[in-house]
Amino acid sequence: MLEGLEISEILFSSLHKPVRMEAEYYQKKYLSLENLLKSKSPVLLSTLTNKISDGTHFTPSYTENGVPFLSALNVLENSLSLEAGHRFISSEEHDNLYRRCDPQPGDVLLRKVGVGPRWAAVVPEGLPVFSIFVSVALLRPRTELIAPEVLATFINSESGQTQLLRVQKGASQPDLHLEDIRDVFIPLFGQEFQNRIVELHQNSVEVSSKGIASYKNAETLLLNALNLATYTPTTKNTNIKSFKESFVASGRMDAEYYQPMFDEIEELIKSNGEYFKRVEEIQTYNSRGMAAIYDETGTVDMITQKHILEAGLNYDNFDKTNIKHFSTEETSFVAENDILIYGTGANIGRAQPYLSEKKAVACQDIIILRVIEDPVYVAFVINSFIGRLQTEKMRTGSAQPHLYPKDVAQVLIPFVAKDTQLKIREKIISSLALKKQSTALLETAKRAVEIAIEQDEQAAISFLETAAADGKNHLRDAFAEG
Repeated sequence: MLEGLEISEILFSSLHKPVRMEAEYYQKKYLSLENLLKSKSPVLLSTLTNKISDGTHFTPSYTENGVPFLSALNVLENSLSLEAGHRFISSEEHDNLYRRCDPQPGDVLLRKVGVGPRWAAVVPEGLPVFSIFVSVALLRPRTELIAPEVLATFINSESGQTQLLRVQKGASQPDLHLEDIRDVFIPLFGQEFQNRIVELHQNSVEVSSKGIASYKNAETLLLNALNLATYTPTTKNTNIKSFKESFVASGRMDAEYYQPMFDEIEELIKSNGEYFKRVEEIQTYNSRGMAAIYDETGTVDMITQKHILEAGLNYDNFDKTNIKHFSTEETSFVAENDILIYGTGANIGRAQPYLSEKKAVACQDIIILRVIEDPVYVAFVINSFIGRLQTEKMRTGSAQPHLYPKDVAQVLIPFVAKDTQLKIREKIISSLALKKQSTALLETAKRAVEIAIEQDEQAAISFLETAAADGKNHLRDAFAEG
């Protein structure tokens, strides 16, 4: 009768305070982890921090420009990304919010609201000042007890995630309460072990910077080949066209569509490249994906707009779905070498090639493009300011701009000399490889933390030494590329 059911017996006196009565809270995996952590003489997170807070609980008045206002979407695993999209608020409103919650370099930000993992990331040096929404918690570690990198790595580990997912409340929009975050158990890690975790983070940042530089080198190659390295779009705001040249030709009556800078970039593309083609001349498929259906138990990657970044796809943080939801919707399937284009919102026109053999689907706000030319090069051009000026011209809507497949089909792609195209491709592929290496270093750090909890710190240090020996050549090669 009870076959397939999981049963945990708990004494009433052992119920957590405040009393939690829901059965899910006492699943065996949670009780097992709790017992394991208690065997390590842990302390509460509140003991290791000087401050635990969250962003404003009120929706601010958004502005066109100003101070970045970040949400849970910007907190990735070990990475704080402004590329994921964010709003702006005025300096005055930021000053008011900052008095209560003041993110600073070295703080750890935690994604506390929404479906999915409770990722954490260290605020790096060099970011512009910003404010945060209620969906993000701020943890300020006592650095004499725990390094920010170690705290973030622990939270992202299985032990950290399991504890946080256990205490979250709500179903459709799960939320972590600050009092529950404060009560998370964390072992007191030794200084030698912490130093090794910090070193891995520093190496990861260095490799990532190398990847960013490689991508920028590709941009320089393209612009130099097109004689656009010093180009600045015209600031003229008047353009005289006949009715035949305007509405009859394009069907557009909005003045923004006819800004002189758009005509200017098209003329430069036509005159400065070896040759040019419109996307419609090289496409074999051009369509939007389908409505997103999230399924945490699924095994198929689901790509949404937040995964299309400026210098690549965020492969490590794809959402999950079940293939049964898309079995009859083949238009949403993504194949290796497809180009994925941001189709709705502030970053329309952002484009990246999908360079994986894994099965995946794309959501409805993404345009899936297949071409007969090198997809890495074509995506790179669309993603550059050369392509973005064109997609900016074609956008429709104001509060929520849109880009459609028929618009993408009209984008002009300038082609440079073949050897330059190959060099650009090499730089981009190198950039992606370095990004992968950077992520691998952080995964090694996370696994070491898990081993320290499952076994002990000496076993974790031995694992790190073995991993360092195995990865030494890869790391050396990573720094040699680009």
